[in-house]
Parts: sequence; C-alpha cells; structure tokens
Amino acid sequence: MLKHVRTMTMVQPIRLPGFRRLFVGEGIAVFADQMLLVGVTLLALRVAEPGFALGSVLAVAAVPGALLMPLGGWVSDRFSPARVLFLCGAGRTLLALALALIAFLGVSSLWPLYALAGALGVLNALYYPASLSTVPAILEDKTLLGAGNTLVLGAQQASETAGPVLAASVVALFGLGTVFGVNALMFAAAAVLFALVASGTRHAAKATSGVKAPFEEAPRQELHELAGSERSPGASRGPVAGIVEGIRYAWRDPLLRTMLFALALLSFSTSGPLRVGGAMLAETRLGGAEAFGVLLSAFGAGSLIGLILAGSLVRMGRRRVDLIVGTAALGLGLGTLGFVSSLLLATALVLGMGVGAGYLGVVLMAWLQERTKPSLHGRVMSLMMFAVVAVDPLSYALMGVLSELDLRVMFAAAGSLLLVTALLARRGQPHGTELPVRHGAYPVDRFSARREGGK
Repeated sequence: MLKHVRTMTMVQPIRLPGFRRLFVGEGIAVFADQMLLVGVTLLALRVAEPGFALGSVLAVAAVPGALLMPLGGWVSDRFSPARVLFLCGAGRTLLALALALIAFLGVSSLWPLYALAGALGVLNALYYPASLSTVPAILEDKTLLGAGNTLVLGAQQASETAGPVLAASVVALFGLGTVFGVNALMFAAAAVLFALVASGTRHAAKATSGVKAPFEEAPRQELHELAGSERSPGASRGPVAGIVEGIRYAWRDPLLRTMLFALALLSFSTSGPLRVGGAMLAETRLGGAEAFGVLLSAFGAGSLIGLILAGSLVRMGRRRVDLIVGTAALGLGLGTLGFVSSLLLATALVLGMGVGAGYLGVVLMAWLQERTKPSLHGRVMSLMMFAVVAVDPLSYALMGVLSELDLRVMFAAAGSLLLVTALLARRGQPHGTELPVRHGAYPVDRFSARREGGK
C-alpha cells in the first residue's frame, strides 16, 4: 500500500526537497495572508466605522493587486520568481509588524492604514505571478506540473478556508495586535523557506549549465533556436518593454491566446452567476441565506475534488478534449440551475460544477506553463491572473442586471456563454491535433511533444 502511494502522480512532487519547501511556504504564506486581510478589515472598522471609509481602505488594498499584476509578472521573469517570493515574504513581515504597532498604540488616523493597505496590494501583485512561476521552475519533469499545481492550489484553498476562522478566534481571545504579531512570525517563516527554494533553484541552474552533452548532440541550428528561446530582451530592458513583450508573445501564439480568452470567459460566466445569481436563487427558491452558504460550500468542496482529480491524472495529450467537454458540461449545469427549486438538486449541480471548475483550472494552468518559454513564465502567469480577476466586477454588474429581469434568463445567458467558450476552444487549433510545446528546455522536448501529439 505504501509503495502504491509513493508512486502516485500526486505524491511525486512532494519527494523533491525544493518543491516541499515551496509547498509548505505557500501554505504558511497564504494562511497568514488570509489572517492579515481579516485583521486589516477589523482594524479599519475600528478606526473608520462602517461606511465609505471602510470600503475605501479595502479598495486601496485590492486595486493595486489587479492593476500591477502584469508588472509583477515582469519582475518574476527579470529577477527569478523564488527570489521575488522571498522578498515579498520579508516585506509582508515588516508590514504585519507595522500593523501590530498601529493596533497596540491605538492609532486613530486612516492614513497609515491607507499606506499599509496599498503596500499590501503591491506585494500581492508581485507575489502571485511569482508563486505560479516557481512551480515550473522547480519541476523539470513537465508531466508533474498538474500534480504540482494541484498541491500548491490545494494548500492555498485550505489556507483560505481556515485562515479567517483562526484570525477571528485570535482576535476574540487576544486582540488585533496579537493577530498581526502571529502574521509577522508566519510570513518570516515562509520567507526563510522561499530563500531556501531560491538557493536550490540557483544551484540547480548552475549544475544544469555545466551539462553539455544534450546540447553537443543537437544540430547547430537547433542550438541557436534554443539559446534564442531562453533570452528575453524585453525583461532586461525595462518593465514597459517587458510587459509589452509578454502581451505580444501570448497574442501571437494561437493556443495561448485561446486559453487566456477561455479563462476570462470561464471566470466571467461563473463568478457573477454563483455570487449574485446564487444568492438570489437561495433567497427566492431554496430557503434563504443558509442555502446560499450551502451552495458556496458545495462549490468549494467540488473545486477541491477537481483539483485532486486533475493532479492525479496525467493527460498531456488530451487537454483540449478536457477543456471542451468540461466547459460544455459547466455551461449545461449552469443553464439548468436557473430552473431548479430543490436545494438538494441545486447542491448536486453546484458540487459538479465545482469539480469541473477545479479540474479545468489545473489543466489550463499546467498547459499554459508547459507551453510558455521559461523566460516569460511570470508575464504569462500574470496575464492569466489578470484575465481572471479583471472580469469579475463586470460579471457581477451584468449578472445583477439580468437577475432582476429573470433568474432563468441570467443562468441561461451564462450557460450559453460557456458553450460559446467550448466552441472557441474547439476552433482554437486544427481538429484532431494537439499543438506541441513551442519552447522546451532541451532538444528532446520536441520529440516528446511529437509523441504526445500522436496519441
């Protein structure tokens, strides 16, 4: 039994010391980040009272994280993602200590909160692209990308669930200052782990650069192409040139362009309907606010199941089929939800949708990481996150308008949009083919991609 567990795809990344450190560090950092957000909200509530001032503090924390996400991708490509994670951990430690000082001293001015909330948003914009870029930097075996992303995202989701509960408990027992002090210790521990990851990846890169056999066997033209694929002049020239280079790179690649559009449409078609439509559906048909909580919990549980499934199954040659079938199934489930009046049936539908969303998230992320050349991982990951985050406000607004007309119209429109997304994915490349990895680290990647395409 133990031997079988050790050979499971999900477990294999954990056997690598660098990934173990990243996995634990990510879990600690996200856990502390969720506690920090709860603490900042409660501190702002204490200083500002409910109303516009409280909302403005939270907005100052959120807006930079979205707007500066492409810059965060450029920074990861320019200075190595693991090093960026370490610097963000150190910065968050100082930020938490400053908030602890404000809480203990009883500062009543909003301006320090605005400054620290803005700094938190900037650090988040740097942190998350680096987090997603570190996984492919550590896992040389690209068949493990799905499992690696699953473990990291699973740790994040578990931390996001437990962090607010722990923060509220610590506040109730010991006060706000203690929460921020605990945050500082956790961020410092994560920073140490990220420093070890950065050191390990740097040593691995030096060791790899000394191995010449694979390159000596490659033709001169292939060597020239490989060297060119690893260079990123935009990243070394400056942030504007680097960000533009990343956008052009993603736009000119039909597969990357299709996946980014698919992710944006997936987020647009699910975030608004589940939050706005789910709340109205629960209130009007399913029994009230408790039913809404059940639906959100079901979607979260389904997402975790989908993450585990995606990490356990290696389907590198069938990802386009997964995208088409999964997106179409999500569309059908969402369209059906508008006609449901039973909480049990609605919960089952939302649970299934969560499984599909979690599975597709891991599949698309691994596909993007595998497809992108290493020197542009940070920028493409930042574009992915921007595509997902930027459409949420539009989705909330539009679905709110449609839900006032008729809930069935809103869910049907969202489901139809997902079906359009499935058709877009189907037309994204020639039928029956799977585009290979365009930029591999070694010449052998070209032949392995050809084998996968022939499955």
